[in-house]
Formats: sequence, C-alpha cells, structure tokens
Amino acid sequence: MTLSTSFRSLVRARPAAEHPDIRRMIGYRDSCAPAEVSFPASALLDARVARWVREQSLVVDVRTIAELHSAISAGIHPALMTVHADLLGAGGIHRASAAGVARLVLSRPEQVGSLQTNHTHQVLLRMADATTSYPNDTIDAVIGCRSTTLIGLLCEVSAVGRPAAVGNMIAAMDHIRRRHKIVLTRLILGVGDAIPTAGSSVVRRDLAEEVDESVDDACATLRFPRPTIVMTA
Repeated sequence: MTLSTSFRSLVRARPAAEHPDIRRMIGYRDSCAPAEVSFPASALLDARVARWVREQSLVVDVRTIAELHSAISAGIHPALMTVHADLLGAGGIHRASAAGVARLVLSRPEQVGSLQTNHTHQVLLRMADATTSYPNDTIDAVIGCRSTTLIGLLCEVSAVGRPAAVGNMIAAMDHIRRRHKIVLTRLILGVGDAIPTAGSSVVRRDLAEEVDESVDDACATLRFPRPTIVMTA
C-alpha cells in the first residue's frame, strides 16, 4: 500500500461527526427527536455529507431541478425525497414525478396538471402561514386527480408563537377531515430558526418537547388522530 493510498484510507475512516456540516445535522436530528427530520438536498454537493445521508437513509428536501439531479446522482432513493414544487416549474414537476419521488409539496392547483398520470403521488399542501385558511382550489384539484393522494400539510413556524401555530395546523387538518372526509397523516414543520449552528454541541431538546406537547394538546382537543411530525430546515 502506497503512502497516498494509506492517507486516503485514513481520511475515509475519520468519524463522520468530525465534519462540521454532518455534526450540525446530527445536532438537528437529536434536537428534533422523536419527530422525523429532513435535510436540504443542497448539502449533498459535499461528497462526505452525501455518503452519510445515504448511509443513514435520511429524507432530503428537493427544491430545484439541480437538487433533484444531485440527489439522484448521490444515490438517494426516490422514496426518501420530498420535492417542493414552487421553484420547479411545469417541466421540473413532470421530471420529479417521472422519477417516482415519494412526496410532492404543492401550493397551486395548476401544479397538479404537471404530474405524471401513470404514477401514484403522495401530496402535501404548503400553507402560506399557520393563520391562513387552507387553499380549497388546490385541495379540490388534488382530490379530483386519480394519481394523487392528499396526505398532509407543510408550514413554516417561527419561534414566536410556535405552539399556537402547531395548534392551528392541526385545526386545519381537522377542518379538512370534516369537509372532505380525508384524514391527513403527515405534518411538516419548517423550524429553521431553531437549528443548532455549525459546530455547536447544543441540542435543543426543548424544541422537540414543545412541538410534541403542542401536537398532543391539539389532537386531544379536536380528537384528531396524531399525525407523523417532520421537521425541516
């Protein structure tokens, strides 16, 4: 074995947690437990991060065509991709749909028309914020499409008023249940302001507890089945 080969082997053998981006992602995952977590596909441009994400079978958020190609090239299984359609355009949505991604986040009814009809798609609706009413036209488009199944909602929630925002989202899910006879099973919360900074050893366990308690309280009040909670940057 040559010296250069030995050095490369040592580099590959270094613990993943020594990488600042991976350390940050581990801190985020620990802070959010027991909720599921998803990470931006933009992080996959780093080969070590991409390998770690793939080995951990983590969910990634795809927001552009370039990120879709990056995720596919990194070997991320389509079942572990959540594609956010707003920046993709009709062609990008069609490409993601054809790739067989697990979930699509839609916000406008015309986006439904860009989906492949020979695939079954799990769809979440993006809410502008936790205080607005849900988009009836988009819900009608998703429900009226044979190749889509509405499974949940997505909303960004800030540190200020996070419990109330979570409660409002569960209330919106309950409203959809009563009006459309559909029980949504997934709630994605954008909590980017609470993510530990790079290199930080701080684990925000209070974040997970706050969200968990808010979901439990709202579900108990409304007698709504507890959805799967996912936190994303």
